[in-house]
Amino acid sequence: PRAHDAMRLLPPVEVARRTFLRRALALVVPLAAPGWLQESVADAGTQLKAVQSSGATLQVPSSWEAANEGGWADAVTGPVAESIAVKAMESPAASISDLGDVSRFDYTKLGFDDLARADLVGAARRDIGDGTAAFDFDLAVSPTECGRESQLVPGACMPTQVVLLSSAVKGGKLYVLRIDATPGEWRKSGAALRAARSSFSVD
Repeated sequence: PRAHDAMRLLPPVEVARRTFLRRALALVVPLAAPGWLQESVADAGTQLKAVQSSGATLQVPSSWEAANEGGWADAVTGPVAESIAVKAMESPAASISDLGDVSRFDYTKLGFDDLARADLVGAARRDIGDGTAAFDFDLAVSPTECGRESQLVPGACMPTQVVLLSSAVKGGKLYVLRIDATPGEWRKSGAALRAARSSFSVD
């Protein structure tokens, strides 16, 4: 089933939780196709540069530079992400679809045990060329406990981390892009981070 079809099957409480998460993180830009990157940055006159890592490529604004400890920053506006990282690992799968359904995916299969409790805010499948499919995920990571002032709804804390993932299988390898951002970085650079994720492709 498509991601939005899966949403209709969720219990009302879980649907409300995801709705609050979307609003809290201002996730108002739809999951984008690769062409959206060129359209959005061209309108703003933004120049792009290619970043290659572990056999994969993505496009980021030319004003972005890698900072200390994996972070990225814009030369003018400052930090844009805590981390932008790509990894590749051997996989017996022929396609990312062999590892699970996009709307019910187990992120530990991508090597991220720390995301086991993350809330899925959005998911989509896209074609990255040569018949290769990629799964894109928007995740919100929240603490297990927080004060009442930090709760979205009773028992649900405000997110403290936004994670964007893109994953694909090609040539016997699983390629994964992970972008981590604080809520502040997300509010400032969320659209650009989504665009960078949507440009992710496997060489």
